[in-house]
Amino acid sequence: MKKIAFLFSKSPYGSSKCQDLLDLSLSTSFYFEEIAFFFVGDGIFQILKNQNPKKIFANNFSKSFSIFELCDISNFYLCKNSLKERGILFEKKFFINSFILSRKLFKNKLNLFEAVINC
Repeated sequence: MKKIAFLFSKSPYGSSKCQDLLDLSLSTSFYFEEIAFFFVGDGIFQILKNQNPKKIFANNFSKSFSIFELCDISNFYLCKNSLKERGILFEKKFFINSFILSRKLFKNKLNLFEAVINC
C-alpha cells in the first residue's frame, strides 16, 4: 500500500474517535509514499482556528495537525459544500493550508487513494 487517506467526517468533540485517527495518522505517516487528509461534513471543524473546547471540558487536539507540515505533508482537502452548509467563510483561517474542492472533485481526489480510514 502506497497511498493512504484519512477522512474526517465527524466533529472533533463528543468522541475520541477523531483524536484516535489523528494519532494513528501520526504513527503511520512515515510508512506511506503519499498521505492525505480529507475533511467533510462536521469534520471540517477539526481544523478551524479559535476553538474553545474548554467550555465543554474537552481538550483541543486539532493543533496537532500542524505537525504534518513539519513532515512535509501538505495534502489537506476541504469539501466546499460542507463549508457552505455550515456557514463557514472560505477566507476563514484554518490551522493548516488546505485545498478547497467541490464535492465532485473532493470525491474524485479521495478515490485516488488505495486505502481510506474514516472517523
